[in-house]
Amino acid sequence: MNDRVNTEKVDAPIFAGAWRRLGAFAIDGVLLGLVGIGAGYFLFDTLVDIGGWGRLLGFVVALAYFGTLNSRIGNGQTLGKRLLKIKVAGDDGAALPLHKAALRFAVLGTPWFLNGAWFSAEVLLSPLIYLLALAVFGVGLSIIYLFLFNRPTRKSLHDLAVSSYVVRSESVGSIAASPIGRAHAVVVTVLLVAAAAAPFFTMRLAEREPFAALLEAYRAISAEPGVVYATVNKGWSSSVAGTSTYLSVLAYLADPRVDDAAKAGRLARLAMQADASGMQVDVVQVTLVYGYDIGIASAYRSQSYGHTPAEWNEASAAKE
Repeated sequence: MNDRVNTEKVDAPIFAGAWRRLGAFAIDGVLLGLVGIGAGYFLFDTLVDIGGWGRLLGFVVALAYFGTLNSRIGNGQTLGKRLLKIKVAGDDGAALPLHKAALRFAVLGTPWFLNGAWFSAEVLLSPLIYLLALAVFGVGLSIIYLFLFNRPTRKSLHDLAVSSYVVRSESVGSIAASPIGRAHAVVVTVLLVAAAAAPFFTMRLAEREPFAALLEAYRAISAEPGVVYATVNKGWSSSVAGTSTYLSVLAYLADPRVDDAAKAGRLARLAMQADASGMQVDVVQVTLVYGYDIGIASAYRSQSYGHTPAEWNEASAAKE
């Protein structure tokens, strides 16, 4: 994980500061978001039909943008970097070839696009969870850590992967920099190992209450016709009136009828039947959602229904 060893003193001013880099990334994020929103305006139902693959689509779009413009094709500058007068360069000071620029973004973008992606319980309870945890939490936290603390170069994991730097646009010639400190390497190693090992413990928690009941409720709701993805949570909230407990269901639908109270009722009863303690909560809330999430943008139509367990059962009995 070391940079090229060089005994020359680091010329700190050539390296882009944290705020410039964050500002450029924010500008690029807004531009990609506008693309995603525009696509959603014309292709809303199509993006909904893509479902869980939407984030892969967003990743491909972002990869094309960052990979192309951060390479020699774009002189190492996305539109955000061009506005803030910074660029991506290799050890020799030149812009990266396309394949290296693409790999650089792949390391940076993978944690973002995997985090929040729609994975089934079978995937989350399979050995694949170790790889997902490593990619999302291990790589993601390592990138953030090195960006914050690996000063003055701010060279993070995605830069280490391809020996790149983010420098001021006026800088020319080869770049001399010291390797990252041993302490940073140790911290990154610990983050990667801890993230990869975490599922060993979380999978065992899933076998115990209340997680086992919530998992059963999740499976039952996910199997319901018309539900493409769901989450089930249990918690509590406090207010001046006191503390109340709740069972919450979030269901993404394949059709736009989020005002279907009958479907909300069925999902509420499925959740209560699967969760043996469901009748002990104060409120069971069901939110029906129709929309898309492609990572660079998202849009939803939703409607929430909240009743006590007794009220849900009374509504069901009245219909029967």
